[in-house]
Amino acid sequence: MWPESSTALFAVLRPVGRANLWVDPVQPIDDPEGMKLVRTIAAVAFFALGAGCVQQGSAPKLASSAGQTGYAIDYPNAVHAARKDLIDVESESSKLADELGGFAEQLGKDADAARAKEIIEAAAAEGQTAEYAERAGKLDAARRFFEEEKEPLMKKVGGATQYAVKKAGCKADTFGAASTGLEKGVEEQLEERLREKSEAHRLIDESETLLGKPAAEKLRDQADTISRASYLSRVELRRAGARLSRVMEDADAVRNTLDKIASDARKVSESADFDDATKKAAHQRALDADKSKRMIDGQLSQSKLIVEQLDDRIEKAERQFDEALEKLIGTLESPPA
Repeated sequence: MWPESSTALFAVLRPVGRANLWVDPVQPIDDPEGMKLVRTIAAVAFFALGAGCVQQGSAPKLASSAGQTGYAIDYPNAVHAARKDLIDVESESSKLADELGGFAEQLGKDADAARAKEIIEAAAAEGQTAEYAERAGKLDAARRFFEEEKEPLMKKVGGATQYAVKKAGCKADTFGAASTGLEKGVEEQLEERLREKSEAHRLIDESETLLGKPAAEKLRDQADTISRASYLSRVELRRAGARLSRVMEDADAVRNTLDKIASDARKVSESADFDDATKKAAHQRALDADKSKRMIDGQLSQSKLIVEQLDDRIEKAERQFDEALEKLIGTLESPPA
């Protein structure tokens, strides 16, 4: 019988191999949607974790994608996406830094202030490490993938569970529970993976008796926030700026590629050597190339000012986090009467 609750849906899953791909050991999946589900979840796991198998060495020298048809036609969207990523990082960094203001009060007066300070400092330092940056980057990509593909994934999960229930002769609506279970399970696994090598969380686990369980639970969430705020302000905002600058550098080469795409496509669309379907597709490709080229200047002009102000924006984000952290630590060292 298929599990009836959303938590049971994940209880029957077990890890296989070092990549932790998930399969159901209890019952075979003999329906097409179920097999698609397994492959989809495996792809998510590999996407998030597989990059850890890359060997150490010098960074690869990557060629520009400006000469690729797909990239060139989508280039305005690529510039927009890179700019939005930077703005989102900046916004989240500011939001998390503001949250630090209430952390001392949340811990309560009975929490061991010295140990809490040690944990908070460890969390802040951790956010600037290569290990944390690598993990956070992978997990952010996995989370973004899930958010973008959430609706079709949930339909697959819900459809698979409903199919199994119906095949077993049961009458129950499991679609909602299965979809909620998937969303909750993915978020919990992402959180667990981010914490598993955390120095701050190691200290919390060792200090739970000293801190008291309520304060320890609060510190777990606070450590996550502090590490991420540190990472966003000190690491990711710079990386987002570099990505935007790198994409913008492709502009001239992309324009040349789009001119060639449009020219080649028009030759096909006007030739008697091709059938109507091919000529129609070529005509649309020429229109798409022309449209993309027209959009480039607008996207670049919106991004140029951000890049020119990047050093000031980074300095502001770092200062906001540093001041919030300093104030938090000061409150723990000298709590108000």
